[in-house]
Parts: sequence; structure tokens; C-alpha cells
Amino acid sequence: MNSERILTVVIALLLMFVSCARTSVPEPSPGKVTGVVFNDANRNGTFDKVRDKPLKGVAVSNGREVAITNRRGIYELPLLENSAVFVIKPRDYSFPLDDRNTPIFYRMNMPFGASGTRYSGLDSTEPLASPVNFPLYRSREPNNIDVLVFGDTQPRNDREIHYIQQDMVAELIGTTATFGVVLGDIVYDNLNLYEHMTGTIAAIDIPWIYVPGNHDHDYTGDNNTDALGSWYRNFGPDYYSFTCGPAHFIVLNTIRWIVDEAGRRYRTGLGSNQLEFVRNEVARIPDDQLLVLLTHIPYAGSTGWADPAEREEFYRILADHPRSATLAAHTHRHYHHLLDEDEGFPGDIPPHMVSIGAICGSWWSGAPDEFGIPHSTMADGTPTC
Repeated sequence: MNSERILTVVIALLLMFVSCARTSVPEPSPGKVTGVVFNDANRNGTFDKVRDKPLKGVAVSNGREVAITNRRGIYELPLLENSAVFVIKPRDYSFPLDDRNTPIFYRMNMPFGASGTRYSGLDSTEPLASPVNFPLYRSREPNNIDVLVFGDTQPRNDREIHYIQQDMVAELIGTTATFGVVLGDIVYDNLNLYEHMTGTIAAIDIPWIYVPGNHDHDYTGDNNTDALGSWYRNFGPDYYSFTCGPAHFIVLNTIRWIVDEAGRRYRTGLGSNQLEFVRNEVARIPDDQLLVLLTHIPYAGSTGWADPAEREEFYRILADHPRSATLAAHTHRHYHHLLDEDEGFPGDIPPHMVSIGAICGSWWSGAPDEFGIPHSTMADGTPTC
């Protein structure tokens, strides 16, 4: 064998070694989950070691801790029961979408499932064996983004979904918005309407982010997890985050489902895992980046917090970031509000909260227009559109 052939063989072996080293995922430690975040070049959802590029510096979470991928695109996290593992989309990338234009970015880990008794919840999930890989698509994002934001859509039946389709969806076909958000109460207690509701909104051909509301719970659930079983089946995790353009968004679940001797009810709250997730997210984003929190229940209002100490800790976390805004719904009123020291906010810069008008107005009440759709202004007189 001459020297040129020897050199060729050596180079080929080195390239094979480098390729394997770059893409192989180590076995996780017990109780851990690991995988690769990658740019999915052919958009087939599968990590191709030859074509797909692992992404360094991307955040992945288990709903509590946040890990950052290394130079080989690999992350490792503790595996929590009754949780989701999800990728936190960075700027200039997009999520894969399902047929309802909702992002595919997570894997649920609920070995015992989650369900009340009234509606179909999430069946028990298979053991979350590593690797759990997450595809992203390269997608340049502008410095200025437009976002469609809906307050409570909250239909009670198919007829009211028709109102939404005629009154809102039809007018928004062809929008150039980057994505849309529905700030909770996607439906009004009837969780069987999710498929029809989200399929209708999907006609506005942009990605859609959904935030859980109090009317998105199965009231027969005996705890927070079971009450959200139908949510998990339809939408995945009830809180998460992503970056789009210049802003970082955190989707919150501010409903705590309480079952005790006094009955069944909800209050404002986050829970320890979500509170820690928010802390970790706020700590890692730059001070000059706009932080936008998406929630159903406003932090201050008629629905009190289940745990006032948790509210104080949440406010302390928000006070650590100088540029934040919150978009909320729930009240069926449109208003602006600044959290200040009178409400226990400890920071020098009061966060700006906007209560977004409800799509259903005052639950589709009032006289119908020429198309048979009720005018249904909100309690404060704000029109639905």
C-alpha cells in the first residue's frame, strides 16, 4: 500500500471518528434523560448524523431545571415524574408544527397518565428512554414581530365556534403575524370542543400558542395533574418558554386546582416546580432582553393567590428583570395595570400588565348583527374586535 492510499484511509477513519464523536449520545445516569437538539435539515423529525447539525447553547427543561446543550448538541436533565421534557426555542429557529399549527417541542413523562372522570385525559406514557431528541428548523426572525393575542375564546358549543370562525378567523386569514396566542379558557368547560376549536383557529395559518385557563380544567380531577389531563393530551405541557425575535416569552399556568373538605375550586398560583422554572429562565436571559409573560389569570385581581408567600417570591423573581410585560385575560375586560409596592411588588420598575379583551365578549350575549352573530361587548363596553 503506497503512502497516498495510507493517508486516504487514515483521513477517512478520522472523519468517521469525528462524526461518531460529534453525534453519539452517552447513556444517561439513573433518573436522568438526555438527547440532542438539532437543526433538522430535511424536516423529517429524525436526527440524521450525516445531514443534521447539532445545536450548541440551546436550553432544554424538565419543567424545573434548565440545561444548555454542549458543543455536540447534547443535554442531560433529571427525569421528573408527571412532567414534560421540552426544548426552549432560541431566536432564528422555528418549531415543527402539527396539523393544528401548534408546536411540537416536548415529550410527556406521565407513567400513570392524568385524567378526571368527565373527559378523556392523557393515557399513561411509555417510559421516557433516552435519547429524547428535539428537531428545530432554521428560520430567520425579524427585529420587530407582530403577534395576534386572543383573550378568552371560551365557546360553550359548536354554534359559538361558528361565531368565532365568522367574526374573527375569517377576517384574519392572510395575516402576516409571526404567531398567535390564546390566553386561556380556550373552551368553556366542555373539553370535548378542543379539536373543533383549535382546528378552526388553525385556519389562520400561523403557529398558535395556547395558555391554560380555569375553564380548561376537568373539574372532576382530584389534583392539579388530573384536572389538566385533557390539556396534556391536546396541548402538551401547561407551561414552557421560547424566544421569538427580540423577545423571550414564558407561558404560565397560573391556576391552582384545590380539592379539600371545602369542595373544589381554583385560586391563582404556580406550584414549586413552575416557580423554580421561572426563576431559572429569568436568571439566564440578558437584562436588556424584553421578557413577555403569557398568563390567563392576572397576578392582581379578584382571584386571590392560593399561597401569598409564593406570590411574594414570584414578584421578587420578576423584580430581578428590568424589562418585562405580562399579557393576561380572564376578566373579560380590557385594561392596563402596573404592579407597584402597594401590591407587594419589591422592584423599582413596575411591570406592565395588559388585560386582553375576550374574543367571546360577554359570552356571546346581546343582540345579533346582520349575520346572526351577537355583538357581545365586554362588561366594560370594549368590543370583541
